[in-house]
Amino acid sequence: MIYFLSVILTINVFSSYTWKSIASSGVRAYCHTVAYDPTNDLFFIMGGDSTGYETNMDLCLAFDPKNNTWDTRQPMYTAKRGHSASYRDGFIHVLCGSDNYGNKLTYHEVYDIGSDSWDLAAPAPLPVTYPGAVTWRDSLVYLVGGYDVYHDARTEVYYYNPATNAWVPATSLPRPLQGGGVKIKGDSIFIVGGADGFSYYSEILFGVINQADPSEIDWSWGNPLPISENARNGFAIKNNKLFMIGGAFDMGINKAWEYDILTETWTSLPDYPTNHILRDNIAERRDGPDSSGIIYCFMGDTSVYSSIDPTDECFRLIRIADSSGIEEEIITRKNSISINNTINFTNEIAINYNIAEICDLKIHIYDLLGRQVFSHLEKNISTGSHQFTINDNFKNGIYFIKIEAGPTVKNAKVILLR
Repeated sequence: MIYFLSVILTINVFSSYTWKSIASSGVRAYCHTVAYDPTNDLFFIMGGDSTGYETNMDLCLAFDPKNNTWDTRQPMYTAKRGHSASYRDGFIHVLCGSDNYGNKLTYHEVYDIGSDSWDLAAPAPLPVTYPGAVTWRDSLVYLVGGYDVYHDARTEVYYYNPATNAWVPATSLPRPLQGGGVKIKGDSIFIVGGADGFSYYSEILFGVINQADPSEIDWSWGNPLPISENARNGFAIKNNKLFMIGGAFDMGINKAWEYDILTETWTSLPDYPTNHILRDNIAERRDGPDSSGIIYCFMGDTSVYSSIDPTDECFRLIRIADSSGIEEEIITRKNSISINNTINFTNEIAINYNIAEICDLKIHIYDLLGRQVFSHLEKNISTGSHQFTINDNFKNGIYFIKIEAGPTVKNAKVILLR
């Protein structure tokens, strides 16, 4: 359970981060949505408006951060914008939004990542656009706020139970919400930015879900935001940090901030690389193996508030290792190998390795006298994380392992005891 104890706004100015461009999607879009699949380490980008003039799309794209590549998947049922999405156990739930005629939708489309197919589930309880969506404990999908008529934001909160294909009312918000950044961490739903239809949120709002009764949410106001008028901003949570990126009010901004949940302080980050605005450029964290990109942002628009100019540019926020400016991008620069080199009480030797570029893998094992007792070669190992387990009835003793993954070489001593 997370509590905010202070209401003092503290903003530090430092930059241990930098923005780096990633492969362009080739599609200009804003008012789209993004969901991250931690199992396959993929981002999915769905729908959105291609010009800003009700030219909505039904596209579904997959971005592979390991290879910096894009792939086109099966389209959604409906071309729409202003919808929300959340990942749940191999599925992505895409909720609500508006069509090309401005009609608010109750569509509840479910994308099966494994089969690259779509299905329809129980419609959302309200036709809204710009709601929030989060998944609690990989089981229940919460729909938070949104608006059905201009300036008419909603306070309602519901959760969807896949086991019953039904929506259940939950504790309402203390204030109407549209266009806020909504994410979940543990049992706490965080809302950063947004508006009630007439004025903007100026503080963090968070709600703790009752584990015994998920329809009960204890909503509380937290610390002030670094800007008092902001909505439809990018928002992500990573490593006990909240990342608030850009947004739109009277004029759009490309500012970015980090909020430390533990120290309750805001830190100003480098400006987002596009000009003027990061509106509906939905941000998401990456939790994949050896991920060097902390936050990824896809498309959006780069215009002032009075005009809309969608972009196909995409970026990621990464840490700077030290003052020399060396980037923490080991996985993109070289392969890495980890060997279990503590005492093993089995006959197995486990080797974990991450491959940044396709290469050959060579494994040699020598005994204490320098004799080779094991040799293995694998050609054209694909990128990503792998594990190789050796169970070759080794006798008790000390062994030396040499592994070559392309230009990367790892040596280790292993002691086997039964």
